[in-house]
Amino acid sequence: MGYVHSQTGSGLILAQDGMDVAAVERALRRHDPRLEVQGHPTLYGRDLRILWKVFARLEDGSLAFVYAHQLDDLTPLPLSSSIVDAVQQHDPNTRGRARNVDQETARLKAEHEKDARDWGDAIVQEFEKKLDGKKSSPLPRSRSLYMARIRMRAKQHRDFWS
Repeated sequence: MGYVHSQTGSGLILAQDGMDVAAVERALRRHDPRLEVQGHPTLYGRDLRILWKVFARLEDGSLAFVYAHQLDDLTPLPLSSSIVDAVQQHDPNTRGRARNVDQETARLKAEHEKDARDWGDAIVQEFEKKLDGKKSSPLPRSRSLYMARIRMRAKQHRDFWS
């Protein structure tokens, strides 16, 4: 893997970890053996950038377009593993379809509730003998706490007789 250099709109040049073509193709072929990635030089503004496209090779040998790795404004993105994620997400044959926001929120809420129940059950199980009132553990008491209680009792006693 090497670094991929990209430039922001303000002119800042960023160096990011990138993947090589062979690694992306291996990941794509694990998903579907017919997929392959190709780089097409594209003129974007005054820069010549590579637009990465994914094609599926059909039985007759022709190529069918699957995905282009670019933003909505047609800005080409550098080669990365997000190509594989996008192809898997858009694949109609994939059994695990991408969840929408409501489904993901409900799943996360159920997971948090289950974790809270599990933690609560573990705490109850650990402190069960102390919670039923049959066993108690003395709290650590310092000398300063003892003296503060004596002062408070003495003050209450004086207020009572005044």
